[in-house]
Amino acid sequence: MSHAQALLVGSGDLDAKWLESLDLGPDDFCLGVDKGARRLLEAGLPLDLALGDFDSVTAEEKAWICSKAKQVVELPAMKDATDLEEALDYLIKMNWQGTIRCLGFLGGRLDHTLSVVWLGYEDRYREILERLTFEDPYNSLGFLLPGDHQIDRQPDKKYLSFIGLGPVADLTLNQVVYTLDDYQMTTPRAFISNEFLPDVSTMTLSFTSGRLLVIQSRDAWR
Repeated sequence: MSHAQALLVGSGDLDAKWLESLDLGPDDFCLGVDKGARRLLEAGLPLDLALGDFDSVTAEEKAWICSKAKQVVELPAMKDATDLEEALDYLIKMNWQGTIRCLGFLGGRLDHTLSVVWLGYEDRYREILERLTFEDPYNSLGFLLPGDHQIDRQPDKKYLSFIGLGPVADLTLNQVVYTLDDYQMTTPRAFISNEFLPDVSTMTLSFTSGRLLVIQSRDAWR
């Protein structure tokens, strides 16, 4: 897997200072989804691709985006996919092999957040699913397919949650406060508010079938 990352910035809740603080490498690819294109420019970050129907920016902002972006893909307002799905489809078509880090797609409208979770059910995204993360200052969300996995602690996060996207077989969790050993999840369950053991920076887990959503988080008021 490539060490380069695709940075997707969307129109949802996003801390501008947090975005400005990101450290990007020379091979990273910055993709602004709709208003996210404006946010990348405002943060002084590259805009390799602006994609969307641009219904969340003014005509003047759209003209600025089009003048600054290396490439623009304008989508119709009436379509059978979200702008985020179109962006992920674009990365698949360009055979992107690095990680895909998505900011500004959580919070705000609940239906938008749920549409992010539902990506885990889409077989068309299976090839990128484990390279795909969604982040805001308080949450980091990723997907896992069956196998043996290691998860590194994010120093600014406290909680570690495991959510089954359907039945999950033989789920084992180690190096956490609440462990599991070959647990059979017959219906979707959300095991939330787990934590890494003290002085442990990496935990391991495994399962033989199903799909998991893994979230590291912290309370917004702390």
